[in-house]
Amino acid sequence: MAKKKGWTHRKQASGAAKPASVAPKPASVAPKPVSGAAKPVSGTARPASGATRPDAGTATKSPGWALLDSLMGGPPGKAVSVLKGLSREKCREVLAPLLESPGVADLPERKRPDPTAREKACREASEGRLPLGSPKWLLSDFLGKTVAHEAACGGFLPPGFCDWELDDGCGHTIAHAAAEAGKLPPGFDRWDINNEHGVTVYHSAGRGGCLPPDFDDWELSDCDGRTVAHEAAESGHLPEGFDKWDLVTNWGTTMYHAAACGGQLPPGFDQWDLDDLFGRTVAHEAAETGLLPDGFDMWELTDMRGDTVAHVAASYGTLPPNFSLWDLKDAEGMTVFEVALQCGAFPEGLSRARMLRDVGEDRVRDMKLAGYEFADD
Repeated sequence: MAKKKGWTHRKQASGAAKPASVAPKPASVAPKPVSGAAKPVSGTARPASGATRPDAGTATKSPGWALLDSLMGGPPGKAVSVLKGLSREKCREVLAPLLESPGVADLPERKRPDPTAREKACREASEGRLPLGSPKWLLSDFLGKTVAHEAACGGFLPPGFCDWELDDGCGHTIAHAAAEAGKLPPGFDRWDINNEHGVTVYHSAGRGGCLPPDFDDWELSDCDGRTVAHEAAESGHLPEGFDKWDLVTNWGTTMYHAAACGGQLPPGFDQWDLDDLFGRTVAHEAAETGLLPDGFDMWELTDMRGDTVAHVAASYGTLPPNFSLWDLKDAEGMTVFEVALQCGAFPEGLSRARMLRDVGEDRVRDMKLAGYEFADD
């Protein structure tokens, strides 16, 4: 079969605007303070032993961010405001044309970002050769990701590192990076750190599967009402016996939506049409991960964008071999067959004879041209 590609109809980004019909969540879902945790003092810096720590806001004042502000034609801080809330992949997509512009190529050499120095520092850190007090830990890329962030993700921060609050300009601290990668060191005690979106280190640790053994504050939520439980469920790290299935985000994302992403739906689950505020059902999520049960027949469930469960499954290659609704259309008039053909994601083991009957000779020929091998050829 042809190589599978991801679904082009992506879910709404976390930084996207809410539809006018969606009312804000009551204040009762505001982030809960961590029980017994000390609140971090605004602007407090915890430099690594012997390191020279720049002043607060380093990432937003770095040459890379200043250059991006200039390329975007805005005042200082415009780049941060544009990129805040976007995923790292989306940030790179936004920045790619800017970084290839004459504004970068024509810079005097002494003012150009030096990725080579950062890469060299990353190698030194990974090999344990970068001293704890070296300023090289603060070298960053255009997105503010420092050598220390890379080391946190890779699990090679040196013993004694304590600059956990160093962030990339968008609130992603070293502590968040290490927790999300499941690389927090033994004895880590900076659980009080959170960013302006209310995302705590507990949220990142839930995603990374490294929550403290006695953790039970599953309702702890960020500014969007997204709980630690949602993070753990999406990444498949819910503990055995979890029972707080009634937790819901401000966007209507239930624990069942999250668990469908992480493959942790409870036994016997059948509420496939349970939807969020955008009409996206648990079935849509399960279609992405291939976790729909045998005999599933609710392929026509449609979200507010007009995407059916069948279209999602077609784009991810999770349609069952006995699927037959190939002419089902989405809001743009695209059929399930067209999506599967475009993504190279037809089910394996299809019979040529059956597909001739279901979709016709022309479409079967298109499948062959796309590289599909029928079971009875």
